[in-house]
Amino acid sequence: KKRKTAIIAAVSAGIVSLSVIGIYAAEHLAEAAAISKEDAYRFALLDAEVNTDDAVLVKSQYEIDHGVTVYDVEFTANGNKYDYDVNAADGTIVERDVKQIRVNAVENAEVSAVVVNITEEEALNTALGKAGISLDSVTVMKLRLEKEDGRDVYDIEFAVPGEMKFDYEIDAVTGEILEETSEHIIQEPMPVLAQEAAPTDQLTVEDAKAIALKHAGKNAEEVVFSKAKLEKDDGRWTYEVEFHVAGLTEYEYEIDAVSGVILEAESEKWDD
Repeated sequence: KKRKTAIIAAVSAGIVSLSVIGIYAAEHLAEAAAISKEDAYRFALLDAEVNTDDAVLVKSQYEIDHGVTVYDVEFTANGNKYDYDVNAADGTIVERDVKQIRVNAVENAEVSAVVVNITEEEALNTALGKAGISLDSVTVMKLRLEKEDGRDVYDIEFAVPGEMKFDYEIDAVTGEILEETSEHIIQEPMPVLAQEAAPTDQLTVEDAKAIALKHAGKNAEEVVFSKAKLEKDDGRWTYEVEFHVAGLTEYEYEIDAVSGVILEAESEKWDD
């Protein structure tokens, strides 16, 4: 079995919160076929190590990306814009992107020498006025002075969280609106997925983790779990359990959810 790219990328970056997400998802998915958009947002916040009170949700949209059902989650916090694709089936992070919201930033050396007549505040107010929205009801995602075809312009992006996103280009000398676009932030409903009930006499996820740990000769305190999930494989209910000892070894187990028999066990040296 191949290691999950998202898990390896997170561990290589020193982010252990992904393992927390994997355990949280495993314990909540035993009775559900897919996560909610609220869970997807929460998993993204955990991975980004951002507190809920510090974040502003811009978008949480269910979609299919390359055949995989994901939530496209966007939020801002602490001067950054976060864009996440969260697997809608098990809550793992498929893709992440973090960009600093650049205010008072210069795009290139040419811009630094220009003298503009319109301030950033005036340009933003022009865009807000055209959109008919007040500043306290939006999240500003970009406010940047750039060179565009030899002309000095303000590139402005802002959003009404969960509703609309707006893009403007405004001439930094005349204040003229050169381009404007807007789009609805679509909150698509979660599809209702049929699910076959798991056996009533199955082991718990903690039982499965204990079986794997005992086989590996490890204690829970010395490992980090990246996956512990109940699923049906070839007509049989099993637990997929993955964990690692940082810097040493990775372990993967498939365990019968009723009998506790280890069906597959793999381990390999940790690859930085």
